[in-house]
Amino acid sequence: MNEIIVKCKYLNKIPLQLIEKVQPRELSSQDLAFIQLIDSYASHYKSIEVLIKNNTYSSISIITRVLFEHYIYIKYLLEADTETRAKKFLFHARYERGKIYENIYLDNDRGSEIRKEFNLDYEKIQKFVKETNYMQEKEEFIIEYKKILQNKRNWYNHNGNINNFAKLCEYLNESILYEILYQSWSLDVHVRGNKNFNLTNIDSNNAYLELIEYDPIETDLIIKSVQRLTIDIVRMIYLKYKMKNELALFNINLKYKADDIIKKRK
Repeated sequence: MNEIIVKCKYLNKIPLQLIEKVQPRELSSQDLAFIQLIDSYASHYKSIEVLIKNNTYSSISIITRVLFEHYIYIKYLLEADTETRAKKFLFHARYERGKIYENIYLDNDRGSEIRKEFNLDYEKIQKFVKETNYMQEKEEFIIEYKKILQNKRNWYNHNGNINNFAKLCEYLNESILYEILYQSWSLDVHVRGNKNFNLTNIDSNNAYLELIEYDPIETDLIIKSVQRLTIDIVRMIYLKYKMKNELALFNINLKYKADDIIKKRK
């Protein structure tokens, strides 16, 4: 059975530890960005914990892709010009959420389908949009959003050369992990989860696909990779905010847990 070395409880502590560390000053853009990313990472990481505990690996590679994205974004924010990059990230996140909300109130077939699916009243939504001055606020936000992103397609394209996620990973010297954790399993996300299909009885008339629940070698690689990402994230944040005691305690607990797992395997 696979085991998780870093428990989700470590990740869940970080947002509050971060807030306590920066007090009494107000939270900056980078504080908010790290809190948002770590909180989201922790919720997905918890899903992996549950899957491993129940020996169910059907969607673990899909979740791993999301975790890897979070890891890369955190690393990019920390790499340089953190406050400016964090502000761009927050604006982009808000912009993406706004696009989802727009589909709810738009007077078109798509909006109608969504409202019908969730039993939403069109008149009430329009009244809310009008009373809250949503449209004007949206226009003002878009102007500010374009100004901050300087009309670049991606929020992380600070030099004009990082046009996609693959380029971002290359910029951060993480192309190998990108190949392993992201690109290699893109088929999983769109088609098969973490299930493997073996072509057996290779005959033009009788060929068929044999379904295997999961590949233990592949799954072990995923879990080890996720552990590495998680350990790096915890350490990067603790170092960033100079949480020396928290970092020391984390490293001690990490060693204790690793030693315990090794003993169990002997």
